[in-house]
Amino acid sequence: MHYISRNKEIAVLKISGKSTFSISLSLYKKELLTTLKGILIIIIPFSIYILLKDASQLLYYFELVGIISSLTLLIYSIIALLGLPYINFLNVTTSVKNNRNNTVIYLILLLFKIVLTTTLFINIMNVFSSSKELYLTLNNSNSINKFSLYELNIRNYKPSTANKKLTTYISNFKTGIYRFEYCPEENIDKNYTIDVNDTEDLNFHSIKASSNLLPKLNIKDNNNNGITLSPSKNYLLIPKKYWADRNIIKKNYNSNTEYQCICIKDNQKITNFTDPSCYSYNMILSLTPLKSNFSISSDPKIFMTKEKAKLINREIDKLKIEHASIKASPLSDELNETTGTIKYSLLTNTIFLVILLVTVAVVNYVSILSYYEIKKKMLAIENLLGRSNLKDISTFLIINGIITLIISLGVNPFFILLIIPESIVFLMILQAKSFKNTTLILKGE
Repeated sequence: MHYISRNKEIAVLKISGKSTFSISLSLYKKELLTTLKGILIIIIPFSIYILLKDASQLLYYFELVGIISSLTLLIYSIIALLGLPYINFLNVTTSVKNNRNNTVIYLILLLFKIVLTTTLFINIMNVFSSSKELYLTLNNSNSINKFSLYELNIRNYKPSTANKKLTTYISNFKTGIYRFEYCPEENIDKNYTIDVNDTEDLNFHSIKASSNLLPKLNIKDNNNNGITLSPSKNYLLIPKKYWADRNIIKKNYNSNTEYQCICIKDNQKITNFTDPSCYSYNMILSLTPLKSNFSISSDPKIFMTKEKAKLINREIDKLKIEHASIKASPLSDELNETTGTIKYSLLTNTIFLVILLVTVAVVNYVSILSYYEIKKKMLAIENLLGRSNLKDISTFLIINGIITLIISLGVNPFFILLIIPESIVFLMILQAKSFKNTTLILKGE
């Protein structure tokens, strides 16, 4: 379409003796500079916004800009190569007369509109989803951060004398140490129902923790009161929706452990302390004494207070264990990494969304111009005779409305509402153009 709309310009350059390659390169440079100027108009305001809002994301932003610019360069290079055969076989005589095939251009633009609008709607949904996820994650992260917990990061555990001594050292702490194992591998909503007769399902949809972590989980009993536990007993906290099956749960969960069951309120949310983007409702909680099967090499996460973290890191240094292997680090570091990843995803989708919005707007406007070129003489005659031109314009509006309707039904029916404002804008533009230069159009100019 880029080359079709410049037939006359290409023909003049061919007559003047320019080679096919130099013509394609000339058009390539013009379009690339125009596009890069447009990208700069978008980049600069975004840079200022990010700098004021969250300067830590600026590096990610410029990395993203570099990727987008490189992709733009690649796409334009491919287009320039594909344009070489078109330029080579272009009929100079008809092109100089400016006999453009507006119908072909219009149909190509409609195809572009379908692809770009579909991509735009999908990206809007992605931005909405990322925004929602970021909002929930930040809320969860803030709730966890207020505890100022540290995590024992174990990257390369090996059964050594030093590590065994460290395990013994940590096991001797009576307070300030917590054990936590978040089992669900995906978010569990309120409507999910655990199969209480399936031991595997029970284990996959439960939270295992030391009893002293319960106050930080903010779990209430069935009467919405706080729960007090004995530090030496094993407990199963069961949501009310499963309470009638408590004996089955107790039997299938772990037959080797004697549990005391407590009924808790339904629909209580538990967040994964190491990944605030993960959360689950109506989980069964297995709470056991801290000393039960305590080992720094086992799956459960080990949390601690800042004071205990200092002591543990000091002991790690004393035992000459590498920090790259085992180290007590602020839990906030891991939480910030998770939120940073979501922020980057949101930033990527938002920039892509802005570029898509501009591109779709341009494609829509050019498609209006192409349709106008096809119908301009008919519109001019209708205006001259004082007749309504709505019939000719309505064809364009109906086609665009059908495109938006079909895409909306495939992505999200909410986008159907866009048909009304879109049709009004298109109608206003076509009406305004149809009343201009009626005499010149009828003269063939």
